[in-house]
Amino acid sequence: MLPIMLRGQNVLYRGTIQTGMECPTCEKEENAHGEAFETETAVRRHHKAAHGESLSVEEAECLNCSETFEYNPNWEGEVKFCSMDCQNEARRSGVWNPNSGLTTEKSTCRWCGEGFEFESRHNRSLCSEKCRREWLSWYRSKQVGEDNHQWKGGYTDVDRGENWRLIRREALKRDDYSCQNCGVKHSETENWLTVHHIKPFRLFEKEEEANRMDNLITLCPTCHGKVEQEVIDCPEVS
Repeated sequence: MLPIMLRGQNVLYRGTIQTGMECPTCEKEENAHGEAFETETAVRRHHKAAHGESLSVEEAECLNCSETFEYNPNWEGEVKFCSMDCQNEARRSGVWNPNSGLTTEKSTCRWCGEGFEFESRHNRSLCSEKCRREWLSWYRSKQVGEDNHQWKGGYTDVDRGENWRLIRREALKRDDYSCQNCGVKHSETENWLTVHHIKPFRLFEKEEEANRMDNLITLCPTCHGKVEQEVIDCPEVS
């Protein structure tokens, strides 16, 4: 017999072609055209045509239902089930675990400190769903307030003074209700225009100094975000 190499469902032959191969049923060594069988494929084709049976069929016992079934030995991998229904049922019942052959690794949970094992194909640092939820809750709490790495003191509208709404309205009116960077007007955008402090409010000791008109400028939400992130320079008060 020739050695064969499986690649999907395609059978590739390698090595020296052998002669003198015969049909196991009729013992013929040549096809209907008088050509000698030189490969296993030629014998299989002859047997299927002449005897109505395939040589590429073997029997096995289903791991789930224990029924005997036929399969093609050229299929890649080990055949364990007679159907997809049996395969799915075996997986659900725990009779068969497709990952049972995977290697495991050991690690220490970075939340509770307990040791645990995990499949090597996964990179895990938390031992359970409970630890994952607790760690995620802690992590999110660090994203706001003084624990955030971008914390700059924090303030609200109330911190800007009792007259802030009036001062803000005056700044908008002075700037003709339009962004002083791109020119978009309040009527052209769905978002409210922003009155931006050129020198940040938090750097002043007195709110009156921070809210001077020469320290305020009107910007649209997009330009305001770019100025805050220092993507663009803040325009000057006209």
